[in-house]
Amino acid sequence: MARKKGDISQSGVKPDIIKFILENKGQVEEPQIREHLKKNNEKINQGNVNRHLHELHKEFNCIELKTIKKGRRTYNIWDITKLENLKNIQTHFKDIELNRYEKSLMIILNETDHFITSLTGLQFYIRLFLSASFFNMCIKTNIETLFSRAWKIYLYNKGFMDDLRIKQLLNEFYTLYIKDNPNFEISSETFQVTMRELAQRKAENSEEIFSKMWEEKFSGLYKEISREKFMKIKEELVQRIAGLMEVNPETELFYEKFGEKYPGLSREHMKEILIDKVYHVILEKEVLDHSKDYENSIESFRKTIGQDREMHTKMERILELITLQQLDFKMSRFDLLLESFLYFDILNGIDSPDELEFVKKLKENEAIRDALFTELKDQKDREEVVLKWFLSDLEQSSKIIFYYKKPSIFSKNYNTSDEVYQGLIDFFGFRSLLK
Repeated sequence: MARKKGDISQSGVKPDIIKFILENKGQVEEPQIREHLKKNNEKINQGNVNRHLHELHKEFNCIELKTIKKGRRTYNIWDITKLENLKNIQTHFKDIELNRYEKSLMIILNETDHFITSLTGLQFYIRLFLSASFFNMCIKTNIETLFSRAWKIYLYNKGFMDDLRIKQLLNEFYTLYIKDNPNFEISSETFQVTMRELAQRKAENSEEIFSKMWEEKFSGLYKEISREKFMKIKEELVQRIAGLMEVNPETELFYEKFGEKYPGLSREHMKEILIDKVYHVILEKEVLDHSKDYENSIESFRKTIGQDREMHTKMERILELITLQQLDFKMSRFDLLLESFLYFDILNGIDSPDELEFVKKLKENEAIRDALFTELKDQKDREEVVLKWFLSDLEQSSKIIFYYKKPSIFSKNYNTSDEVYQGLIDFFGFRSLLK
């Protein structure tokens, strides 16, 4: 197809200059560029190379010019360091695969405040390298906007059922405690948004700071037990229960006598009853003993604090579910974006075997993680599952790093992908967790 007037050649000196600068780490001196171009074109000379360089700099803003002095002479040095450079290269030289060059990948990481030496930064780097569509979108759109769009995808994909459950619990809570409460004028929609924002704040702040935020939003929701007092009671309960759960003659005797009185109850059910009784003892000691003006009778007061306790317990459960949802999205958002762009690439017939295989392994590992999470209840067991999931991600990344020698910081002096993998385990401090 003939080139139209004004079109830029997708082959020749200009794209060769851009590729050479991208291939080199750091700034490139003009004589180096001439020497490189002469290998394929004997007609290259200082004049026409200089013209192409200045056109790429001034007319197209694809490369940057700096000068250095060596003795009495001044030399031009050239580089590509800005997102604007990449945007213009993408516009004028579409055939250059920018995501295959470490220099352009590092520009995207820097622009999005990610570091290659962080686990998240490495995950981002590998996914940009595997998907040109993802990389190109990151040039056009800031990463926070992409995360916002990925959140929508998450809610209509793997996070759909969990989000449905959270919405149901929030609606139930709103109907029970807020809808007809004279102290609040807040719509159900605003309440749901507020709760999600608070869950995010809870993950980012200490309990003391979060309790103050809570007071600002819901100070009139309870009658006797503030959130701060509720959490204090909860902490004391945990300490008391830890002692009660220890295997010793006293606890064994309790379970034996309890079993005789209520035959057929499981040990777990007995523990739940015991915890509930201890909770009421602590609750009354903390609240009832310090109150001077409870209404009518102790029984009505106990009913009031029981309602407050129930409200706080339900709210804690909702906050926990929202926090887990947000954490799950945060851990999987890069994978979700890569998977979304893989579908785009498949539809356009530009998917690569590496991209397909990587996403396949990601989904397999994610399915294993989610299945184990459903089965396991112990927090330590769940943390071990998350660790294995991170390690499986590192193992897949190490294969890409070894084969393509990128990023260079993790690919030096290794003879196999397993050596790369072991190096990553040490670099990110996972070795001590495996002992």
